[in-house]
Amino acid sequence: MPDFGKQQQKDEGEKEFSIQPISEQSDPKFAPFNSHPGPARTNDMPQQEGTKDDRQARKEELNKK
Repeated sequence: MPDFGKQQQKDEGEKEFSIQPISEQSDPKFAPFNSHPGPARTNDMPQQEGTKDDRQARKEELNKK
């Protein structure tokens, strides 16, 4: 009894699979600790108005119900 499965493999030939080479160096933008720099921040933030006590008093005044 002929084995058609083996005959078909011989006709098509066995395919050879190889692993693609892995380069030792990776792109730095994909590095785990450098990939996301964090939120955007401006270098020239506006100064806070008044002293800490003034801001606290204004906060309490605005939060009155």
